Amino acid sequence: FSANDRVVAVTTTPPYSSFASGLLLGEYDIVAKAVTSSGSVKTSAPVHIQVVIPPNNFPPTVRFTAPTNSQVFVASSSTNIRAAFTFSKPNGRILSWTLYHGSDKVGESLSVPATQTNASFTVPGLGFGEHTLFATVLSSVGDRATNSVTFSIVRVPVTPPKLKVSAPSAEGIVSIQMSMPTAEAVYQLEQSLNLTNWTVLVSGLSGSIPFTTNLPASANMEFFRGTGVYPNP
Repeated sequence: FSANDRVVAVTTTPPYSSFASGLLLGEYDIVAKAVTSSGSVKTSAPVHIQVVIPPNNFPPTVRFTAPTNSQVFVASSSTNIRAAFTFSKPNGRILSWTLYHGSDKVGESLSVPATQTNASFTVPGLGFGEHTLFATVLSSVGDRATNSVTFSIVRVPVTPPKLKVSAPSAEGIVSIQMSMPTAEAVYQLEQSLNLTNWTVLVSGLSGSIPFTTNLPASANMEFFRGTGVYPNP
């Protein structure tokens, strides 16, 4: 016996009846095929049936335990996020689950053990911004449940630089050293006479070695500061 061209039952004993298990919700064309001892084959006309949800059915449930809604992850680059969820089916069991990132399928299990009530999957390489995961489960009855969780990944803030300004040397030179603690950031050194208007002295600085420059000393009071940003925020 086949349902929609898939064999669902086999019998070799008259009166040649059998029970087809595992038919989920949907419509099926049932066909009987008989094979004689001589090898000849006879096929019946199809019989159309429909499998529906039984009365008093309790639908399955699925719920994310990680991440949580509105959770914010801080990372220096694209990162992996572990998704965990629980599921159940009263008077039945969960057959399979599928995990989506947006509309993209990122993980699935097509053969969930009968006693399993939770699952987890690590979604790789998620970039900065808002993300939504969807978990869908299929039950032994054939009904489904879906739940979602939305979270964000933000970039680690740039660590501000530290400045060391020397006293003027005998030659009238002031030495300024600036650290650049965030490797991916670009730093610049600025100068001001009034703490309001700033002039960029050097820009486009990066690297783990502190930047050092020498400037002529001035009779005026001068202020210096360093700033850092990511080149592609």
